[in-house]
Amino acid sequence: MKYVLLILFFVTAGVLAEVYRWQDADGRVFYSDQPPPGQQVDTLDLPEREPSSLGAQGDDLQDMLDRQRHLSSILEQERKAKAAQKKALQEEEQKREKECLRMKNQMAYIDETHIFYDENEDGTRRYYSDEEGDQYRADVKRAYQEKCGSN
Repeated sequence: MKYVLLILFFVTAGVLAEVYRWQDADGRVFYSDQPPPGQQVDTLDLPEREPSSLGAQGDDLQDMLDRQRHLSSILEQERKAKAAQKKALQEEEQKREKECLRMKNQMAYIDETHIFYDENEDGTRRYYSDEEGDQYRADVKRAYQEKCGSN
C-alpha cells in the first residue's frame, strides 16, 4: 500500500510543488504534499513535469486500458467459440455412435436372415437372389467399417 502511495506522489509530482517525507515513532515512512505539524520532515527534490505530459500519460493509461478490454473481449469470444466447437464435436460424435449402433444391429439382423427384398412402388416385393443377398451383406458391412471402424 505504501508503494502505491509513493508511486502516486511521484506521478503527480509535476502538479505538486513539493513532496515531504517523514517517519513516525514506529519507523513507518510517510509521504505527503503537506508537512505534518510537529514532525521533522525531509523535502524531496523531484523533477517537475509539464501538466501536458501528465495528460499524455493519462491518455497512455486509457489507451492501455482500452487495449486490455479489447484483448479480454477477443479472448472471451475465442473461449466461447472453442466451447461451441467442442459442443458441436460432441454432438457429432453422439450422432455417429447412434448411427453405428443402428448399423451394428442391422448387421446382426442380416447375418441371421437369408431372405432380403425391396418393396416396389406398387407395394409388391422383389426378393433378392442368393448372390444379391451376399452382396447386400457385404455392402452393409463395408459401410459399417468405413463409418465406425472394426468394432
